[in-house]
Amino acid sequence: MIKINKPFLISALLFTILAFSIIALEEGGSEKISANLLAAKKDILLTAMTKFIAKMDAAINVAKEKSLDVSKLESVKQEFVDQKELLMNASATDAIMSVKSEAISLAKEFRDTAKEIGLKAYEEEVNETQKAELEKVKNQTDFYTEQAANARMIGLLKFYDQHIEWVERVINLSKSKNVSTTLIEQKLSEFKALKPELVDALNSRNKDTIQAVMKKLKDKWKEIHQAINDTYNEHRIRATLKRAKILIEKLDRNIQKLKSAGISTSSLEQQNKEFNDKLDEIQKALDSGDLPQAEELVKELENKFKDLVNTYDLARKGEVKEKVVVEKTNKSSGAEK
Repeated sequence: MIKINKPFLISALLFTILAFSIIALEEGGSEKISANLLAAKKDILLTAMTKFIAKMDAAINVAKEKSLDVSKLESVKQEFVDQKELLMNASATDAIMSVKSEAISLAKEFRDTAKEIGLKAYEEEVNETQKAELEKVKNQTDFYTEQAANARMIGLLKFYDQHIEWVERVINLSKSKNVSTTLIEQKLSEFKALKPELVDALNSRNKDTIQAVMKKLKDKWKEIHQAINDTYNEHRIRATLKRAKILIEKLDRNIQKLKSAGISTSSLEQQNKEFNDKLDEIQKALDSGDLPQAEELVKELENKFKDLVNTYDLARKGEVKEKVVVEKTNKSSGAEK
């Protein structure tokens, strides 16, 4: 019996899944990287809370000078200071985020209370006093700011290096499966070339500069993802072509057998030619680098293959039917003798 493997279009899909499972991006992918970035968030929050405590002190001092009731202001400030103490001992994301949320609520409560007791009327004096209070804690806030910047720099650089390691693993895996990695390597090289710019931006401590470089890295990372996707799609299509050509060669031989058996194969041969023409179109699209066109043609190829298999099956059934008739005729002739 002549058999054709119908699902021949399914090939190399597992490679794609494997590649993207390796390269999946999760900011918590490394404990050390997460620890650095978490430390940066913690120090940034400590800086903000230290400054706000200084502003609280300024407001309370002016309120006392004006003989305003500061009891509630002092109570809220103490709760705020307690939260800062909790933050200094916090080491988990949930704990830090909890302190941040509570600090925001307490800051709002302090401002609302200051308005209630009439402190807004002395706003200029409060602002002047704040300058002096902020100057007192400048060394402390500068320390936290420096710590945050250093931790963020280390975390981002490690995160950047880890991205490179992920892509290199994909490249090595792909090569082991005889998948061409030229495009992926090109995009990775462009990604690596941005490291000096990233380092300079982080050293500048300028928010806008850092964000500009981070956008470049994000855009280049998307290009790497696309390169991996295109690479595996092209590999899948080339594997499909290879298998299709093997099946067509087999079909050509079997068509000749059907013709030798006296079976009409004109329709089958026409469909076979159309199928071969479609293979040539796909090959030309790949050679010209038009991957989207090649993908569209592969979809058409699948339908043509189904039609070809159905026509082949009908031709085979005709062969079987003819054999049965011949055998019956031979038996009848033998009985008459």
